[in-house]
Amino acid sequence: VGWLIAGRFLQGIGAAFLSGLGTAILVEVFPKEQRGLGLGIRAAIYGFGITAGPTVGGFLLALGGWQLIFLINVPIGIIGCLIVAWLVPPSLINGTSTKFDVVGTVVLTLTLTCFTLAMTLWQQQSQGLLALPLATVPSLLVAAFIGLVSFMATQIVIPHAMIDLQMFRALPFTLGLILRFIGNFVIAGVVIVTGK
Repeated sequence: VGWLIAGRFLQGIGAAFLSGLGTAILVEVFPKEQRGLGLGIRAAIYGFGITAGPTVGGFLLALGGWQLIFLINVPIGIIGCLIVAWLVPPSLINGTSTKFDVVGTVVLTLTLTCFTLAMTLWQQQSQGLLALPLATVPSLLVAAFIGLVSFMATQIVIPHAMIDLQMFRALPFTLGLILRFIGNFVIAGVVIVTGK
């Protein structure tokens, strides 16, 4: 189980990189008038993958064990790399450098860690799998809330912030993010219910 957890950890890091890079590639490759179409197709495939994941995962488990879940990604990754190398044109480097938001990254990482740990411990505690002091989960949630407020404050003050909060003034963009959040929330609920 230790190797399994370590493998999933590495998969998660790779997925985090791929999630952002896929969108960046689409924005750069597609003309401005077709970006909406490209991003929409990507979102549809992403949603289908999350929905079909438990079914396909169960089939792979029955077919060849948990090792097959990792091995199936190797040919898919190779095919994906070949498609990108063949179809995606080379990037144009404009030579301008941007600063990395170290403070925002650290604060956001600590915030998400506190929130995720609180949810995990809360679930284990409610199932009777773990005995913790009563203040542990509420303290982590308070720390996550303070971290979120601190993150927003840093994004206002820092010149090269990770997130430009001015973009939320555009109503269509903000509504789109809210709808995306609701969609991901529902899909995650379906995955959790299916997994049980």
